[in-house]
Amino acid sequence: MLALEPALKAQDPDTTTLVITDKNSAISQLMAGYAGQHTTIRSGKFRRYHGRGWLARITDISTLLYNLGDIIFFAVGFFQATGLALSRRPQVVFINGGAIGVPVAWVCRLLKLPYLIHESDTTLGLANRLIAKRAKVIASGFELKLPPNLAERQVVTGIPLREEFYRAKSSAAENRLRLGYNIKPSEPVVLVLGGSLGASRLNRLVLRSAESVLDRAHLIVITGLKKLKTAQRLSVHYDRRSKSRLHLVEFAGLDIADYIRLADLVISRAGATAIAEMSALKKPTILVPNSMLSGGHQLHNANLLAANKQAVVIDERMAEADDRLLAGTITSLLDDQLRRRQLAAAIATLNIRDSVSLLSELIIKTASG
Repeated sequence: MLALEPALKAQDPDTTTLVITDKNSAISQLMAGYAGQHTTIRSGKFRRYHGRGWLARITDISTLLYNLGDIIFFAVGFFQATGLALSRRPQVVFINGGAIGVPVAWVCRLLKLPYLIHESDTTLGLANRLIAKRAKVIASGFELKLPPNLAERQVVTGIPLREEFYRAKSSAAENRLRLGYNIKPSEPVVLVLGGSLGASRLNRLVLRSAESVLDRAHLIVITGLKKLKTAQRLSVHYDRRSKSRLHLVEFAGLDIADYIRLADLVISRAGATAIAEMSALKKPTILVPNSMLSGGHQLHNANLLAANKQAVVIDERMAEADDRLLAGTITSLLDDQLRRRQLAAAIATLNIRDSVSLLSELIIKTASG
C-alpha cells in the first residue's frame, strides 16, 4: 500500500501519512528501507486453520494458548493506537485488512474518526467483517458478495501497485543482465514466488522435482528471508548442468517487478497482491494456494481464477503426494506457447491500472467528509 503515499501527495501536497503495521508481521520486517513515517503496534490474531474441524480446534492446546495470549496483544494494540490517534489527530484512517485493523477501527469509533477499509481478497476476511459496518467506504480488489447494507458502500478499486509494475527500468535483455543473469533470450525462465517472506512448503515442493524442469528452462526461486540455506540443501544433489540453471534468491525487495518480467511462467501462492502483480505484468501463472491459511482466502482466490481460466491451479496436497504433478504441469505449459498466451491475456483482465488514483481519491474524499 506504499504506492498510495505519492498519489495522496500529488492530490494534496500538504498531506502527511503515517504507516502503521503489526510489530510481528512480515510487512514490518520489510519496511526497513521505507523513507516515510512508519511505526508499529501490537496486534493479536485469531488463529484458525482452514480445513480443520471444531473438535481439532478446541483440542489444539497450543493454538488455544496463542489465541488467549493474543487477547492481551489486542488490548495493548488498542491503547497504542489510541495514543497515536490522540497525538496525530488524523482526518481519515485507511485500513488495509488484517488483524491490526480491528483495534485501529475500534479507536476510530471511540474518537469518531472516519475510516475506510480495503479488502484485497475475493472474500471479506474476518477482521474486515468485524469492522466493515462502520466503515465509510469498503474498497475491494474484486467484486465481493456483500449484504445490502455493506454492498451499497463497496467500490471495486483493484489492488494498488507501485509504478514499477507498469514502467520497465530497461529492456528485457538489459533487465536480465542488470539482475545478474546471463540467460539467452531463447532460454525460458520459470519464476517461483512464495509471498513477501517466501513459502517453505512451496520451495520444497518445487525443488523436490525441479530437475526435469531444469532440463528445459532456467528456474529462479525467491526463497524468502532465512529460507535460502534450506533451499540450497534441497538442491545439493543436482548435477552440474541443473545447478547452473537453478538460481536461488533470498529476497527480491523492490526489484520484484523486474524478476517477474524475466519469467515466461510464474509459480506462486494465491495471495491477492501476487495475483495483482501477475495481472499487471500479464504473466501466465500456476497458483499453488496455501490450504492452511485462516479462512481459506487463498483457496477462494485460486478457485475464482481457475473458474475463469485466468490461471492454472494445483492442489498443494495432491502435488505433495505426486512429485510429477507440478513438474509435469510446468513442462506442459513450457511446451504450449498458445496456452501461455491465453493465460496471460486472461489474467491481465483482472488489472485495474488506475487503482492507486481511485483509492487516493476515496481517501481524500472521506477525509473531507
